[in-house]
Amino acid sequence: MEEQTEIDKEHAFQIVYDALKSTARSKGTAFYGELAELIELSGRSHEFHRILDSIDALENREGRPILSALVVRRDFRIPGNGFFEQAKTLGKYADSTDDTARASYWVEEVHRVWNYWANH
Repeated sequence: MEEQTEIDKEHAFQIVYDALKSTARSKGTAFYGELAELIELSGRSHEFHRILDSIDALENREGRPILSALVVRRDFRIPGNGFFEQAKTLGKYADSTDDTARASYWVEEVHRVWNYWANH
């Protein structure tokens, strides 16, 4: 998607949001690149990451766990730094550079997402 209009952005948001809810209900994870391809973007694009941040903000406002916990890097099978920064911004994660603490928080959030969406 080159220059996106507001309608395109809303549509892209809904596609990614629906895909993440489906992934959560099946207790899975998704790679950045594969999820971004659904809306014809790169997994590294700023627009794609803004969509993930918007989804997380919505989920946080609604008192739900953040869905982007399910989006992982293909090489490390864990989210990138942006996930942890967003979780910190939303007040869900105390910043830590310790890889074990980051992994522990991420695994807990994944399970919260899976448990919530298994019933919704």
